[in-house]
Amino acid sequence: MFDEMYIQPSVRCRCRHLLGRAVDDPDQVARTILAIMVKPLLGGKQFVVRLLPTYILSAEFLRKCVSQCIKAINNNGGRVVALVSDNHPNNRKCFALFSAGREKPWIGTDVAQESEFFMLFDFVHIIKCIRNNWQMEANGILSIQPPGADRQISAKWSDVVRLYQMEKDHVVKCTCLTHEACYPTSIQKTKVSLALLVLDERVAAALKCDGYSDTAEFIKTIVRFWKIVNCKNPDLHARLRDPDRRPVYSVQDESIQFLSALADSFDSTHCGKGRARHHSLTPETKSALVNSLRGACEMCEVLLSDPRISYVLLAVWRVSPNERRQLLCICGASAAQCSTPTNEIIRIP
Repeated sequence: MFDEMYIQPSVRCRCRHLLGRAVDDPDQVARTILAIMVKPLLGGKQFVVRLLPTYILSAEFLRKCVSQCIKAINNNGGRVVALVSDNHPNNRKCFALFSAGREKPWIGTDVAQESEFFMLFDFVHIIKCIRNNWQMEANGILSIQPPGADRQISAKWSDVVRLYQMEKDHVVKCTCLTHEACYPTSIQKTKVSLALLVLDERVAAALKCDGYSDTAEFIKTIVRFWKIVNCKNPDLHARLRDPDRRPVYSVQDESIQFLSALADSFDSTHCGKGRARHHSLTPETKSALVNSLRGACEMCEVLLSDPRISYVLLAVWRVSPNERRQLLCICGASAAQCSTPTNEIIRIP
């Protein structure tokens, strides 16, 4: 996993060394830190393997840094199964460099590793993109044919706002909708917690009772997708009595079949930008969603073919809020200590 964190630009002199310069451009003061984290699949805690202060991160420089980490992991007896990042343009370009025009853009190769690896976009970021695309569409409408449905549905953001306006002054409410969830600011759009207040089972049930069946069905579909990819405990489905939270034991599982069908549903929809976007996702969100879903399904098939692995928890392939806070703390503490090529942090436990 890799992500870019913003820091306060500064230059410091410590032990007769000038710290604060960017690795990609030594003449400039670093403005961000590129953090690369490793999450072991067969046990063990995740750890930060590299921190790099940067000025303007480019896709070519990002690929070079990730490739060096792949080489270090392989030299220490490991193997990279997947790369995970958010849907930033630089990350998309980096993935395109690894895929090198392949028919399957979610599969990449590198000279540092003989086997192929998967390239996925963080499902947390995708959930926020879906909510933002829905709200920012010119008419606030998204159209899709859900898996198993015989017709296309049109989900309206105005239905969610209308539901909030109806119950905001009541003491007892059917949902947890708030003003921030229905009218998010630019900063609030980056919070997945607010997106999940809208994409919630209770909102879907309340909308269905009020007669907004299309919007309810859309939210229900996205909620089921989120439950499957957010499974992080092998016993969670039994405790909550929810089969959608069950780990993946086979590629024939209903959850994998649903993710594959959902990818086909979104892939068949139109996409566009600006005025050309009509009741659809943006090309970037659509591509990230479809490629990540298909990549996750194929990755489960590859992992389950290993006799050491009996099930797959898809939540492993996302950055949790706790992990992001950990990265922010590490980057903040290391911002003035890893500012030159000789002081880069490279650590393999």
